[in-house]
Amino acid sequence: TYACFLNRVHPDDRDNVDENVQHALEGKKAYNLDHRIVLPDGTIRVVHEQAQVTLNDAGQPVRMLGTVHDITERKRTEETLQQNNLLIESIKRMQSHFISQGDPFQMYSKLLNDLLILSASEYGFVSEVLESAEGTPYLKVYALTNLAWNEETQKLYDAVRQKGFEFHKLDSLYGQVIVSGQPVISNDPARDPRRGGFPEGHPLIDSFLGIPVHFGKRLVGVIGLANRKGGYEQSLVDYMEPMVAACGQIIVARQDQVARYQAEEALSKLASLDGLLGIPNRRRFEEYLQQEWRRGLRSESPLSIIMIDIDHFKRYNDHYGHQGGDDCLIQIANIITGSLRRPSDMVARYGGEELVCVLPETSLQSAVLLARNIRERLIDNAIPHVASPVADLVTISMGIATTVPTAENTSNALLSLADEYLYKAKSGGRDQIVTTDGALS
Repeated sequence: TYACFLNRVHPDDRDNVDENVQHALEGKKAYNLDHRIVLPDGTIRVVHEQAQVTLNDAGQPVRMLGTVHDITERKRTEETLQQNNLLIESIKRMQSHFISQGDPFQMYSKLLNDLLILSASEYGFVSEVLESAEGTPYLKVYALTNLAWNEETQKLYDAVRQKGFEFHKLDSLYGQVIVSGQPVISNDPARDPRRGGFPEGHPLIDSFLGIPVHFGKRLVGVIGLANRKGGYEQSLVDYMEPMVAACGQIIVARQDQVARYQAEEALSKLASLDGLLGIPNRRRFEEYLQQEWRRGLRSESPLSIIMIDIDHFKRYNDHYGHQGGDDCLIQIANIITGSLRRPSDMVARYGGEELVCVLPETSLQSAVLLARNIRERLIDNAIPHVASPVADLVTISMGIATTVPTAENTSNALLSLADEYLYKAKSGGRDQIVTTDGALS
């Protein structure tokens, strides 16, 4: 009977099959349908069913005649092919994101989204395994499903997610992945002795899969997935192995890229610094002056330069020795650096005992106030200079020039003017400041 037939249909497909049969009877037409049936031994098979409505002389349906074909293996093949295609596309996307995006948070977030779809999981995270200063491993999580369960945890999640979440405690299911270097499957986390516990209010985790990400023999990352209907099994780990392997390559390539960038940045910084004083050298000063000149040209704001020379520094070197001279230069560079008020202000070594300050968006009056502050700090430090004919302490001479950059003027002209005022300060007796307004005490 039809009822017996319908009883063999898988419960989740039963309504759909019945609806298609009734539509076929009402419309007096054939139907084609794929669905699952449950055999007497409980085995589930996928079948393709097609049937034709038979009518009596009055044109009324009296029966349906059709065939049922077992297509289980074909369906499995199709599903496997579909899953493999999804996996391949996910790997391609991950590689493409690595090439096109420098932001690890965006790259790993898109990777996590693909992992959740592939594994049919509700929650997950993607992390790198790093080492602390003490040499102990920990997780740096760049992509994490939002598990916030109240306002407080939501604020914490929002505050930390752009920096990355760090997990140092390994007495947990994900920690076991690091400790063992093997996949961790738990389909009953609440009773699993490895779980480590959750904070009060934490969303329910009914299943967990932790996958180690290796590069060769080195553990470089951990993927965590949770809450998959029906739980997790080794077959899913095997299926995702190509993607996990590609993830390991991406992690190492990203870390190498970051290390290379940091090394290049450090070398670039070293190349722009004076080796003795640790402040920008003349080349960096010239670059910065041009940069701020262009900025002042656009904003029509004043730009000031202070040229500084240590009075009778040759005599200082002759009396105290070159090591003493170096120490003196370092002290004065530190005094000037400590006097600068804004991140945009710069002090650089111009050459020998000459230093120079670039002060963007600074009027002549403000530059003079800064110069006087430098002199006051120098007096407070009271660096002895018994060989100086000016004073028994180290003194400096300064020339200050200010202008609003224009197309008719140049930064070199401003620099030359500051140098001219410095020359006047030195030839006029030293230990003074000279500006457009003349010598200042």
